[in-house]
Amino acid sequence: MKSVQAIFTTIATVGSLTLVPVAHGSTAVGLDLGYRALSLRSDVNPMTFIQADIGSAWGYDNVAVGVDFCRQFSGSIESSSEPEFFYGIGAQTGAAGKDSAVALRLPLGLSWNIRDTRIQIGIAAVPELIFEKDSTSTGVAVSAPLRIRLN
Repeated sequence: MKSVQAIFTTIATVGSLTLVPVAHGSTAVGLDLGYRALSLRSDVNPMTFIQADIGSAWGYDNVAVGVDFCRQFSGSIESSSEPEFFYGIGAQTGAAGKDSAVALRLPLGLSWNIRDTRIQIGIAAVPELIFEKDSTSTGVAVSAPLRIRLN
């Protein structure tokens, strides 16, 4: 458990690029059925978390890697009937056609920590601004993670 959380021991604070340790951390791993990817989520504090995915996202021909920094509107709720609403900002990179592409993404969704279990589920709409070699496009991805909390 601690070794997985060690992957996210620091994050870059957006404005000042100051490195801060990850604290308070619950870490969860699993699959994101929307991105067709392995998924990791690690809490930074009770109201913010980092999520990362690696896999075959729908718009990419090969492996895509994405990372998001998200904030919750509510605190950590241990309930299967009361979701946590979150929003965030992130980036994704992968191969689109013969060239690579980079996308700015803005996840907006719901997450549930199922009471008395280690299961965490969610759903999110993820608007993307995609930059390819010769063009820029937009899209909306769907994220549907199913994770198991490690701690």
